[in-house]
Amino acid sequence: MDVYKKIAHATIGQYAKRPGLIGILWIGSSTYGIADKLVDLDIRLVMVSDTKSKPMEQKIIHDIKIEVDELSYQQLISDTSPDSEEYWMRTKARILYDPKGTLKNIFKKQNAITKSLIGKYIWNIYKNVFSDYEIVKCAKRKEYETAAMYLFKSLDAFMRFIFIFYNKPVPTFKWRWYFLKKSRYLSEVYMKKIQRILLSTDSLELKLKLLKHIQHKAQKMMIDRGFDKKMVTEYWRY
Repeated sequence: MDVYKKIAHATIGQYAKRPGLIGILWIGSSTYGIADKLVDLDIRLVMVSDTKSKPMEQKIIHDIKIEVDELSYQQLISDTSPDSEEYWMRTKARILYDPKGTLKNIFKKQNAITKSLIGKYIWNIYKNVFSDYEIVKCAKRKEYETAAMYLFKSLDAFMRFIFIFYNKPVPTFKWRWYFLKKSRYLSEVYMKKIQRILLSTDSLELKLKLLKHIQHKAQKMMIDRGFDKKMVTEYWRY
């Protein structure tokens, strides 16, 4: 048993008797197999009440920073949208303690609802990939900062679209690029286009050109999936 797993399981005995506790989750980067010096071990106490009974606890064990915080049960299950952080947590968190099987059962139920919504949701997230009009308009007004914000908004929508297209939960913002790279859903060509938009000092015009290549990729994916070509290419009409 690795040190993260050992410490995580040790929290069960410390918090299992807290009043109002439903279960205990282990979340975050340490559950993904990441073990560098920046990794925290995040424990969430799933509670009946929406109001915290105690503030977050922070401590260090074996040079590993531990954060133990309360999480509302309702908050955890309320959002069933495919790109919500709650869906990501319900699919990726490790259940450490669930004496009545409440978390396991409700996660299964809520995640089934989310999966049933993906077909409808994919259209909305697809349309969010396109901000060309706003980018060009802002550039003409010399509002370059806002144009850049729209550029990154479109790029983030595209990354969320990719995960939803493949019926996968969308990683939290912090880990979106990590899992996109790990997934290999996109070819190296498109990954480099995204990197160039994110990291290069290229002009806004060139970055917009790269974004259009990426948007064309999304269009092709939608058409190949069976969406009407006219709807896909003239998305603003629908």
